[in-house]
Amino acid sequence: MTNRTFADYAASGEIELIIFNPDTDSPAHAEGQLSYDKTSKTHTSHNDIPDTTLNIGKEQRMRVVNLSGADIANGKAVRHNGVDPITGLPKIELAIANSLINARVLGVATHLIENGDEGELSTFGRASDLDTSSIPAGVPLYLSDVDPGDYVDTPPSIITQIGGLLVSDAVDGVLFVKIANIIALPALFGILEDIPDVYNLTTSYQSLVNYQVEDSVLLNTDKLNGIIEAPNNGQYRITGNIFMTVPTAIATRTVTLQVWDDTNSVELRAYAITIPRDTTEVSRSMALPVAVLGAIPIDIILRIKADVAITGVVFDSIIYDIESISIL
Repeated sequence: MTNRTFADYAASGEIELIIFNPDTDSPAHAEGQLSYDKTSKTHTSHNDIPDTTLNIGKEQRMRVVNLSGADIANGKAVRHNGVDPITGLPKIELAIANSLINARVLGVATHLIENGDEGELSTFGRASDLDTSSIPAGVPLYLSDVDPGDYVDTPPSIITQIGGLLVSDAVDGVLFVKIANIIALPALFGILEDIPDVYNLTTSYQSLVNYQVEDSVLLNTDKLNGIIEAPNNGQYRITGNIFMTVPTAIATRTVTLQVWDDTNSVELRAYAITIPRDTTEVSRSMALPVAVLGAIPIDIILRIKADVAITGVVFDSIIYDIESISIL
């Protein structure tokens, strides 16, 4: 194959080879333009967004739309927040490592994406012209659990690695984007203990509330209302250990504990406890697997009822907890 002039191409109607001049500066932005960049040593492509240039073979990009209600600055990490029915593009908002949902990063903004506008994310490659002066070059970067869209060099509890810092500078900082979402998933649990109240059981469910002790790792708990919040898609094990005192009776009774999804008003599991006649002390333990599907966290409550009315039930000891088995 030999090199030919433009006149030769025009005359032949075919193109066998194009050689870009590697020594000239990159031309000004023009939509649809393909050129060679002597700095990055690669071919570059321009689309309709003047602030972006794609270095072919060294970067991967994604087209998105910002309908978050606020501008998204260059270099900010964003998460997927649905699909815009008008454009068909992924909607984005700032990511933050404060929950499993919010910590899943889709990409890094390669320019200022104003609210309501379409824009470009880097999903792999360099992101330039950033203020990275607070972090030393050469360190891995993780999504912040405090400041939405920002990075830290010390991983928080939920670890999403954004990439690594190539250049530390207040104006010309450079980030290499290589996203690894939630690379070290923590064990999640929430626990509620001790109810001092006396319950009068009926044939209708009532929530077990007013716990005295609560503790958790990344699961929200509400001891007053008896709620443990389970986050998005996953499998959990719900455990209950109950010791209660009931008045005697001349017939067998049945008490049912219910694991209740209070967000969607759905029963997840039910567990029946048979109380023989003349029994005053009852102890039971349960361990129930529960699958949570969907992107919205749910509030889970223990509820209780009896097949006949029972007055004066005392919980001598109760421990209700939820622990993660696997999170999707």
